[in-house]
Amino acid sequence: MIATSHALTRPGKVRRSSRRLEDVAFVSVVTVLLLTMWGPALLLVNGLFVPEILAAPLALYVCWRHPRIARWIVRCVLSPEGVAGALWLTLVAAIGVGSTGSLIGPYSEWRASLVLLYSFIFMYRSPSEQCEIWSTRLMWVSFGVLGFDALFVGMGILVPGFLGQALPDPAEAAVFGLGRVAVPALNIVVVSYLAARAHRIGPLSGALVLGGLLSLGGHRVVLAATAISALFVPLFMVGVVRASRLRGPRWLRVAMAPVVIVIMVAAFQSAPIQNYLQEARGIQNRLFTHTIDTLTGIKEGLTSSRSIDYGDEAIRAAYAAYVLTQWPSLLLPHGLGSREVEGKLGAEFDVVAARWRVASQGGNTHDNAVLYAAYHHGLLMTSLLALVFVWLLLHRLRIERRLLGRLHVLVAVMGVVLVDMIYPPVPGINVACIYGLFLGVLFNPGLRPLPVPPRGRRSDLGRHARRVL
Repeated sequence: MIATSHALTRPGKVRRSSRRLEDVAFVSVVTVLLLTMWGPALLLVNGLFVPEILAAPLALYVCWRHPRIARWIVRCVLSPEGVAGALWLTLVAAIGVGSTGSLIGPYSEWRASLVLLYSFIFMYRSPSEQCEIWSTRLMWVSFGVLGFDALFVGMGILVPGFLGQALPDPAEAAVFGLGRVAVPALNIVVVSYLAARAHRIGPLSGALVLGGLLSLGGHRVVLAATAISALFVPLFMVGVVRASRLRGPRWLRVAMAPVVIVIMVAAFQSAPIQNYLQEARGIQNRLFTHTIDTLTGIKEGLTSSRSIDYGDEAIRAAYAAYVLTQWPSLLLPHGLGSREVEGKLGAEFDVVAARWRVASQGGNTHDNAVLYAAYHHGLLMTSLLALVFVWLLLHRLRIERRLLGRLHVLVAVMGVVLVDMIYPPVPGINVACIYGLFLGVLFNPGLRPLPVPPRGRRSDLGRHARRVL
C-alpha cells in the first residue's frame, strides 16, 4: 500500500515541478525580452523596437496555461478606468500624429502608456491575497532586471564609459549610437520597498549594492534612487528588532539603524571608490557638480530677474521655469511624441531659453516627467491625475495604521517622485510595465500591512511566494 501510494502521488509532484519550471522559464523570457535593456537590442525591425512580435505568442500562452489571469486582464482592460484611460491616450496620440506628422513616436508612447495604465489597474484591482503573491513576484522580477542590466553594463556591452572606461566622444556617439543607456532606476526602489516590507535582507542589500555599483557609471538617477532606497534600511532594522523580540536597553533599538547607514556611507567614502571617482572626473562632475548646479540654477532662476548661465545643466533648470512661468500655454495637450518635439517646444520655451542662455534646439520633454505630462497631456489633465494620486496616497496611509507601514509607503512615494523628476516612466515599455505594477501594489486598497513575523518563521509574503501562478 505504501509503494502504491508513492506511485500514485509521484506523477502529481512531477507535474507540479514541471509546471513550476515552465512558469519560471516563461517569466524569465518575458523579463529579459521586455523588461531589461537587452530586449530592445533583440526585438529590432529596421532599427525600431517592436515588442508586438511577442504579443500573439504571449497571449496564446497565458490563455492556454493561465485562463484565470487572462480573464482578469480582460476585465482590467474593459473596466471603466481602463476604457476611459485608453480613450484619452488614443486622443492625445491622434493629436500628436496630427501636430508632428509622424506616426512612430506617438504610437510608441501610446503603447507604453497603455502598458503602464493596464499594469496599474491589474495590481490595483487585485484582491488582497492575490496582490501579495504578485508583489513578491514583482520584487524578484525587478531584482532580476537589475541583475541582468548590471551584468551587461559591467561587461561593457550596453554602456560605454562604465567602471573606468573612457566616456565616448559626443561626435562619435552621434555617429555610432554610443552613449550611456538609462538604467531603469525605479527597480531599485521597487525591490527595496517590497524586500523591506517582507523582512528580506538579501534582496534589499542586493538592490542597494547594485544601485551603488551602477551609479558609478555616471547615472544620477540611479544614485538618487539608491540614496532614497537606503532609507528602507532603518525601517527594516526596526522591523527585525521588533520581530526578534529583542530584550535589552531601549537605546539599542534606536542605535542599530544609524549604525547601518554609517557603514554604508563609510563604504562609499572608502579609498577604492574615492580613487575611482578622482580618476573619472567626468563621472564625478555628473554625479555631484552638475546636480548642485541644477538645484542652484532652479533657485536663482525663479528668484531673480537676471540672466542665468549654468552651462549644460541650465536647460534642466529652465524646464522648471518653463512650466511655472509659461503655464497658460500648457493647459491643453500638445499630443504624444517626445522625440518629434525635441527642439520644437514653441515660442514660449524660446523666451525662457533666451533668458537661461541655452539653445532652444536642445529642449525636450523626455528628461522630466512633470514637463512630459504637462506638455503632452496638458496641465489640466496632469493636475487631475495628481489629485487622484494624492487621494489614493491619503487613502493608503489611512489604511496603514502603524507608523512603520506609513513610513514604508512615504519613502516609496518619495523614490517614485524623485525618479520621475529625473526620468519619466514613458516612452520605455520596460520601465512603464514595472512602474504601473508597482504603483498598483503601492496604492492597492486591500493590501494590508503584514504582521510582524515571529522569530524563526518566514513572513506571510514569503509563504505566498511559494504558490504557483
